[in-house]
Amino acid sequence: MTHDELLEELNEIIKDFDQKYDNSNPYYKALLAVVELHKPFEIDREGNYNCQECEWGHPCQTIQAIKRELA
Repeated sequence: MTHDELLEELNEIIKDFDQKYDNSNPYYKALLAVVELHKPFEIDREGNYNCQECEWGHPCQTIQAIKRELA
């Protein structure tokens, strides 16, 4: 799953949740903010992306943990 696909999936979850629960769930919105912080931003010498927030290879451990829980 790419970073953009993960953001799309989270946006769908938020949309569905908001429709069912009266437009308020700070937990999903907080998760979305974390995913947006940990986006790929630059390519290193080997052509790999790094995480914008933690500067490790992307997907970083934060994104990997989120993907694992959503699987």
